[in-house]
Amino acid sequence: MTNAQGIYSFPKSEKLCGQTRIKDFYEKGEHFTCYPLRVTWLSLAEPGVKVLVWAPKSLFRHAVQRNHLRRLIREAYRLNAIGLKQKYTDTGLQLAFNYIAKEELSFHQINKAVQKAILKLCKL
Repeated sequence: MTNAQGIYSFPKSEKLCGQTRIKDFYEKGEHFTCYPLRVTWLSLAEPGVKVLVWAPKSLFRHAVQRNHLRRLIREAYRLNAIGLKQKYTDTGLQLAFNYIAKEELSFHQINKAVQKAILKLCKL
């Protein structure tokens, strides 16, 4: 990644997808909380970082609200993930951000939580 746009990108290859992979991930993964996010993570042998972002339908009935929250979390991750990507170039990491607050919070609060979570993951 040479240009600035490549450093801050969030391509499809970094997104965690597939029902069986996600099911296995949640069964084997460990978690911690950085309010308003619950972060689940799992180390892998495959290089690279895969991310899943989730906002619950039980708390936010309207898809517009869930989509907005997911966009905020993805943007915060995209802006702060450089150190995490550098650390996990040889080994792999699967990561999920689950929004647990009952109300919509600002981007500033979500960004602080993502920064704290990434810092904690870099120390592992």
